[in-house]
Amino acid sequence: MLLRLRAPWSGATSAMLAKAWKRVDALHERRPWLMSMVWGGTKGATACTISQALLEQKTVDTGRVAAFGTWSALYCGAFLFFVYGRAFPRLLPTLCAKKLPHPHWKANVVKMVLIDNFFMSPCFFMPSYYLIKSALDSGVESFRSPGFVAQRAWQRYTVEWFDACKVVWGCWIPLHFVTFSIVPTQWRVPFTSTMSLLTMMLISLQQSILEGKRAQLEDQQ
Repeated sequence: MLLRLRAPWSGATSAMLAKAWKRVDALHERRPWLMSMVWGGTKGATACTISQALLEQKTVDTGRVAAFGTWSALYCGAFLFFVYGRAFPRLLPTLCAKKLPHPHWKANVVKMVLIDNFFMSPCFFMPSYYLIKSALDSGVESFRSPGFVAQRAWQRYTVEWFDACKVVWGCWIPLHFVTFSIVPTQWRVPFTSTMSLLTMMLISLQQSILEGKRAQLEDQQ
């Protein structure tokens, strides 16, 4: 026997929530780039702050917060919307023109998960963080010596890339099966931003550990 569950709010409240949701959804359809950057930047800065204050239990490093916020807005927001919202739907569609499931949607979901985790993450995702962090470490000097900033970022990443990426793989291989199979295109970045609040905390914690090891090596030299 099927049970009929009643919402804990009135019909008027339900209508108001539905109307508000339609407005939010319409805003994401009209301004997908902007909303993706807002979601990404807010998520990155928040996750880094929580990681430092609660997990690491130390004074918040505003430089790392700025790095995570900037990196997340540009990469996790704008760039990933281009990939998830524009490139993937055209190259690896999951729906046909009539919104019916694509004949190869299951294979395309697997391809998107593999491309994101084993090509984009090690080749773009983590390197972009190291580049932005290196630039913020240098401050205004980064504009005068961009070559040095890039070289330092590359040196750090080539040593730490596997430790940095294994956290990403452990989280996003399972999560992206949901991203690419269920979530509507305009909501993929907001969804990944919400889910990655935890993953960003883990990445921030991992970066703290790696920075500590890096500082020890520099002191020994």
